[in-house]
Amino acid sequence: MGYRSDVTCIMYTNDPKEKGAGAIMSAWLKHHIHDDEIEYFEFHDTEVIFIAENWKWYPSYPSIQRLEKLFADFQEMFCAEHHDSKYGYELIRVGENYDDVEHHEAGVCGGRLTLSRCIRIEGIDD
Repeated sequence: MGYRSDVTCIMYTNDPKEKGAGAIMSAWLKHHIHDDEIEYFEFHDTEVIFIAENWKWYPSYPSIQRLEKLFADFQEMFCAEHHDSKYGYELIRVGENYDDVEHHEAGVCGGRLTLSRCIRIEGIDD
């Protein structure tokens, strides 16, 4: 069974007028994403979205190490201070425990990812 997390990451350009910015970002990511993880990525004109639901997000797992390295490399390549950045990176990981939430961002972030909580009663249909 194991402890599970939901993870969403968005990597994007904040300059949609720059036609090549999204293509450059997508080409770089497609080249660096491991074949086993490509199905969790959505590629759009100005953004790439990673969504993993109900994953065992353990740092000791090779797939998680690859993804964390990919995200760190993206930040260094596209969002670093020395780069004339028109790119943003945001990640939210929500674990099973109420207080287990991680949020990371870099570059020109526009608060594209948000987290909301709701209260529901199990066993009652909406």
